[in-house]
Amino acid sequence: MTFTRTDESILVEGDIETATTVQCVRSLDLFEMPLSFSLDDVAFTLPGYSAPEPDRKIRDDGYIDLTDTIRELIIMAIPINPIHPRYLKSEMLNELTDEDVSDWLTIKWADNDEGRGDLL
Repeated sequence: MTFTRTDESILVEGDIETATTVQCVRSLDLFEMPLSFSLDDVAFTLPGYSAPEPDRKIRDDGYIDLTDTIRELIIMAIPINPIHPRYLKSEMLNELTDEDVSDWLTIKWADNDEGRGDLL
């Protein structure tokens, strides 16, 4: 993590790697999901200055509390429908569905005047 002081605040930047327990939407099994995200220009206002975000203010004792900021980033990094890695393979998916799902989605692209395709 990098802490940079400006006139009225401290900017925090860095990369965070962690893991959390989530439930697979296909099997309902619990599994550890690795998460990684970065803090980009998170500003904490120095004491004595007005803070645009009250929860991002440096405490009077000089400590910076990253708990709420990191909690928000973790929640945003967890997928809405987590899938256990063992069910990402097509043979495991076939075991769950008992049918061939290899062609469940077909995307057809049409050429337009600019030479790039648009989804039909």
